[in-house]
Amino acid sequence: MKIIPAAFFVVVGAILAIVALRWGALYQAIAKTDPHPDTYAILITGFLAAIVAIWGILSQRAIARRQVTLEYLLKTENDKDLFAAKIEFNELAKLPEGLEKYASEQEQASSQAKAIRHVLNDLELAAIGIEKGIIDYSLYSRWCRSGVIKKWNQSETFIHKLRARTGNEALMREFEAMVGWLKGSKKLKRGYFWSQWFF
Repeated sequence: MKIIPAAFFVVVGAILAIVALRWGALYQAIAKTDPHPDTYAILITGFLAAIVAIWGILSQRAIARRQVTLEYLLKTENDKDLFAAKIEFNELAKLPEGLEKYASEQEQASSQAKAIRHVLNDLELAAIGIEKGIIDYSLYSRWCRSGVIKKWNQSETFIHKLRARTGNEALMREFEAMVGWLKGSKKLKRGYFWSQWFF
């Protein structure tokens, strides 16, 4: 569980425990000053119900995100086109010239360049899914961390050459950011927290 939500529930739990332990004394004190002390009981019950509802929503969102992540990982593992593209990607990366030459304009329509882009686009989508809170980062990291970092190391020169050739510095930026998260050199953007817990 993330630190802020965990701290929230600890604080709320402590408040509720204090109220529960001191309810008799609180009720008597309220009764002396208010002719309708049951109103406070109703308010506290409503507060408790709201806390339980929030907890339920957050729990269900976390479970749903993990389920989506598992389905995504299984789908990518069983995607024959992506599997074939990964094999070709790895074979090309082992060549002395690496992947860089396939970022040229002459090679952009080649089957090799298409296979490389297929693999990189899949990683870019995964990074966007993580940033938006759709894909569970911790689960994805445990399954894919070393593979993603390796793919970046193999394709970094290809990506930089493609950016320079097209004049588009935004190409594969999300993938690059994800590698930073996985290496620990960058942190997920603030937007990830809000999408993770509230949106």
